[in-house]
Amino acid sequence: VKQADVVLLGWHKPLFGAAMLSGTVHDVMDHARSDVAVLVDRGLKQVSRVLVPFVGTAHDKAALALAKRIAENTGAHVTVLHVISTPDASGDSQVGDRVKETFHEEGGHAYDVALKIVPHTEPSRAVLDEAANGHDLILVGIGKQWGLEHRSFGLQAETILSRAPISVLVVRAGAPVTAELAEDEKSRVRDRFVTAP
Repeated sequence: VKQADVVLLGWHKPLFGAAMLSGTVHDVMDHARSDVAVLVDRGLKQVSRVLVPFVGTAHDKAALALAKRIAENTGAHVTVLHVISTPDASGDSQVGDRVKETFHEEGGHAYDVALKIVPHTEPSRAVLDEAANGHDLILVGIGKQWGLEHRSFGLQAETILSRAPISVLVVRAGAPVTAELAEDEKSRVRDRFVTAP
């Protein structure tokens, strides 16, 4: 999958006591250089309303970019949910800028997108509350703010996955290919084809 920019995986119920994003799914998320999305399907029949929780991490940005692709192909309405800590806290203006930048109109294509700023002490709870308002799909980036820690998935850390009433697409941004990684990959390929004397 060297040329793929997104790897989409289906989710299967783990063995008793295992974290939801464990095993092969976790391995792919850890090692793929492309963005990886894992679908936890709860009877998804249509995609007309998509919810994207967003605080601005690389994983959130990957989720937002994927939401744009979905909107482009289905005409879905996208709600970007920015959770703030208290009612008097101001939302991050960079979030609004990022949404505008991602969904700027190209070639006359208009996107149906809204930014919703919500005060809540528990971001994952705010996502679940909003999900109940007629959305078909949650597109969420891996991150502890959403109860999804990439390196330490656990039963307590997967609130959105275990409690969401709708389907969830969990997104992990691909690791950037650094010069060091690229050189390492080249030397591994070279070593494979060097014949013994």
